Amino acid sequence: MKEVLKKLKEHSLQVSKMSLKTLLADPERNKKMTIEFDKILFDFSHEKMTIETMKLLQDLADKADVMKKIQSMFKGVFSIP
Repeated sequence: MKEVLKKLKEHSLQVSKMSLKTLLADPERNKKMTIEFDKILFDFSHEKMTIETMKLLQDLADKADVMKKIQSMFKGVFSIP
């Protein structure tokens, strides 16, 4: 997980130098950065992030077993590391 965190930190430094105005100039951005899940629309297009940011965040969630932890939480199982 440290590797993913390192990549995410390095990436965030690059993204922090980008202008949101420049990012919004991409006409495909809205389509690329909108996700629908269970009839809920998540629109990340106006956030200062890129597709790469989303991939790195997904990698981090996968490494941290977030889905497994969410499922356990809904079953009433809580574990504190």
